[in-house]
Amino acid sequence: MKYIFLILSMIVVSTSSHAYEAYVERAGVYGDGSVFIVLSSAYPLAECASPEVWVTSNNPAKKDILSVAMTAVAANKIVGIVIAQCNAPGGRPTFTIDTGSYIYLKR
Repeated sequence: MKYIFLILSMIVVSTSSHAYEAYVERAGVYGDGSVFIVLSSAYPLAECASPEVWVTSNNPAKKDILSVAMTAVAANKIVGIVIAQCNAPGGRPTFTIDTGSYIYLKR
């Protein structure tokens, strides 16, 4: 049992250590329903380093993602964010519709 706990602990630590942490400067919704999140500094994805992160209008988690971002703005808290890909328009880091992208509020 203690080995299972140790393995799970290692997974949690390794997952969170890959997240980029920044403040959310602003967040909102475009007219087409897609969500934008502007970070305090550019997301470090080589092919499209940009401070604006994009959530497509067809992403089923867009309201949840926006909720975390807006909470971070209101509470002046840091978010941890992981983005798996870069998409147009504008070459922005984009949330994928799977577990490869996520956002969390840091204490």
